Amino acid sequence: AALVCVCYHSICRNLHASFAKHNYHMQSLKSSSLCAALCKREFRHYFSSSVYLTNTIMGPILGTILAGILYFTDLDSLQSTFAAQLPFSVDFPSLIPILEAGILSMMPTTCAALSLEGKHWWISQSLPLPEKLILDAKLLMYLLLALPFYVLTEIFLIGALKPDTATLLWTLFLPAAFLAFSAVYGLAVNLHFPVLNWENEVSVVKQSVSSVLGGLGSLILTVLCVLGSALTPSRYLHLFQLSLCLLISVCTAVLYRRITGKNKL
Repeated sequence: AALVCVCYHSICRNLHASFAKHNYHMQSLKSSSLCAALCKREFRHYFSSSVYLTNTIMGPILGTILAGILYFTDLDSLQSTFAAQLPFSVDFPSLIPILEAGILSMMPTTCAALSLEGKHWWISQSLPLPEKLILDAKLLMYLLLALPFYVLTEIFLIGALKPDTATLLWTLFLPAAFLAFSAVYGLAVNLHFPVLNWENEVSVVKQSVSSVLGGLGSLILTVLCVLGSALTPSRYLHLFQLSLCLLISVCTAVLYRRITGKNKL
């Protein structure tokens, strides 16, 4: 104790002091576009939050697992089982891409991407960058995150369904259209219902209005697509599938122009 009392000031000074080394050497510098830099920033923010990651990555993981299970399942027996329980005939292979698309896009990251900026949102607002570029980076991060799961899901589905040309296009384009729509829709909802004065990330990711509405959007779209596909006569099924993909794509483009064409931030 006496020794500590004598050396107390020097101990405190050394504990709180920082030493800088002067042997720094300039290495090679890498340049990237503004959108790429903002997208990397979004990825760093995403992987630094365990609550954000675990609640938004489960949809793509579950969709990929389900597609893998279907690959190793006898679809004929599964279809006969479902057909025996339904009061009307259903083209089972045409429903599988809808269910997969709904699960893959179940909880987009864009539903909470803006709110998670929190009290630091003024930093993004003060950057000399177009507002559209900041929003594009958030959309691009989600699409790049979902891309590997989408590719694996498509490989499993194509191997399981062994589709013809029309069903192959339906299997490829519908999940992609769902992912694009859920990304833009989630960001639009978050722009209308931002929560920036939060104290805990759980309140933003799980309990905010934007996260609830963002998840419901994909669910409602899935239910409507399933009902439409089930009630459409078989001779018009391919026409319905093409019209549905075009309709979702047009709605996505219109919504994207709406949220990026004006001063929203």
